[in-house]
Amino acid sequence: MDRYKRKDAPIYFDRFQVHSQIGEGSFGRIYKGVDLISNKLVAIKVENNDKSSSHAQLKTEAYIYKQMEGTPVSNMTRWPKIYKFGKQSGKNVLVMDILGSNFDSLMKKKTSNRLAPPAVLYIGHKMISLLQKFHKQGFVHRDLKPQNFVIEYSNTNYPTFPDIFLIDYGLAKSYIESDVHSEKQTHSAFSQKRSMKGTVRYLSINTHLGVDQSRRDDMQSLGYVLVYMMCGKLPWQSLMKNRPKNKANHLILLSKMKCSIEKLTSDIPEPFRETMMLYLSYANSLMYHEEPNYEYCCTLFEKHRTLFDGDILC
Repeated sequence: MDRYKRKDAPIYFDRFQVHSQIGEGSFGRIYKGVDLISNKLVAIKVENNDKSSSHAQLKTEAYIYKQMEGTPVSNMTRWPKIYKFGKQSGKNVLVMDILGSNFDSLMKKKTSNRLAPPAVLYIGHKMISLLQKFHKQGFVHRDLKPQNFVIEYSNTNYPTFPDIFLIDYGLAKSYIESDVHSEKQTHSAFSQKRSMKGTVRYLSINTHLGVDQSRRDDMQSLGYVLVYMMCGKLPWQSLMKNRPKNKANHLILLSKMKCSIEKLTSDIPEPFRETMMLYLSYANSLMYHEEPNYEYCCTLFEKHRTLFDGDILC
């Protein structure tokens, strides 16, 4: 592990040393680093110097990671561990587990840029389990995409089956409100004219229309994510190219509204297509305040489990 230590590299909290940049987002940059005490590799997220509207994302993310830390996990699903969060040189810094590949990078390893349907439905089952626990803690994610689900082969009981993590909570928010008079907790009120949050490719139609996001929007976005992973594309993804952002967003909304579930799933082979059509129909039927029936959705995907052998890149 000594090869990661560099005398000239920044050290945060007198313990975590930066090695190399491995990513970036609207909040700032992500680095691979090393814990100088344990020699363990970590991820170090450092916010930008500017104080734009995105500067609170890292603080929000750290808070939600802490809330999720004690949440029970089911088989093959886990939550990343946070080691430290605080201010360093006037910037928020978050130190956490460094994990394996995300599903977008795994797809790019395939010449077809897609994953086998049995693998995607197995993964989808685990993603829904993660969402159920995330929602139960009172949060909606608002930025589901293949890049925000990562895998790690660390389960000694099932060494060929990966653990799946849900990451990147910078855009997440609580959908629970407290009534100051009764001290009861209720679902946030329906509201419109909200700015869009998330990755346009996977946003629900209601989010495009300015409706505040709730649990149903995570479920609908997940549907787009799973179709993308099976097909390697979505009908509207090329509409972002060479267009102003507002124009592209409008065209993507129109494309989503015109695209039937039959057309969206037309490249998925049976019997997996039928399963995805049932899931998408159910997700689209959810109301703003409604709690999704996670068990029903998991059951849809679970019936294909015997067709998955643990090799995501099969």
